[in-house]
Amino acid sequence: GVGYAPKGGFSIQGQGQTSRLATVGNSSEVAAGDNAPAPAAGSRSAAPAAGSCSAAELRAPQALLEGAMLCNDSVLASSSEGGKATYTPLGAPTEVALLTVCLKAGIDQKQLKLAKPRVASVPFESEHKFMATVHEGPPVAAAAGTAGRKHIIFVKGAPDRLMPLCKSQVASDDVSAPHAPLDLAFWQEQQAALSSKGLRVLALCRAELPDGEDLSALNPAAILSRGKFLSMVMLLAILDPPREEAITAIQVAHSAGIQVKMITGDHALTALAIGGMLGIAGKGQVFTGPEID
Repeated sequence: GVGYAPKGGFSIQGQGQTSRLATVGNSSEVAAGDNAPAPAAGSRSAAPAAGSCSAAELRAPQALLEGAMLCNDSVLASSSEGGKATYTPLGAPTEVALLTVCLKAGIDQKQLKLAKPRVASVPFESEHKFMATVHEGPPVAAAAGTAGRKHIIFVKGAPDRLMPLCKSQVASDDVSAPHAPLDLAFWQEQQAALSSKGLRVLALCRAELPDGEDLSALNPAAILSRGKFLSMVMLLAILDPPREEAITAIQVAHSAGIQVKMITGDHALTALAIGGMLGIAGKGQVFTGPEID
């Protein structure tokens, strides 16, 4: 949907779904599990369902999206004045957009964080282009009849950085079911399709960590050195179009004979699409960092 208020339709494989917070909105997409990408929270094609979704209908999207809420350092603050709710983003806009999607799906943020508390994290840095958090999972049977808790790591970030770390993918939209082997070509195809629309694409992955692992040593190098250990959950795509005043400013610059170049951390196809919106795509040439180096 447009803006941060958690109001808007939620579509699963093209079928309109609505949580208690949702009506109909626009402009977000998702590719999840072993299915083709479908409009997600806030798609124009999503027709609101009659009444609220049942718990069973919301269970799958909630389980798939919980990593987007847990692996997140931003806040969507809400207040009410004169009977009108106001939502204020605190932190990275992209992360707040993910929180909005989670709230549209009916996820209870407070309850989720209590059930799966964070015990370690790796902050996002532009050098490695991902963020990771480790959470305590539900209790499991341990030796001598005692109960332990497994640790789950969620990693979100640039798909081209995370796909090489994935060995599997969530199957049938069920994170608790045995995971399927990674269909790398599928995910690369979906990333390219979403990026070419000018959407900012993030990958969300997860894995269970071995019992007794020393979490104090968790850092980007430790994650990158593990090899293929993650399971792909979904791709999340967010539209952040150029402002009208930016387009106008570039037109003025061009009329004055000034060449305008754009430097961005987005995927090359996303950059090309945004450049086209700004009128600076030229002959469709995009240079990546490694190519310039």
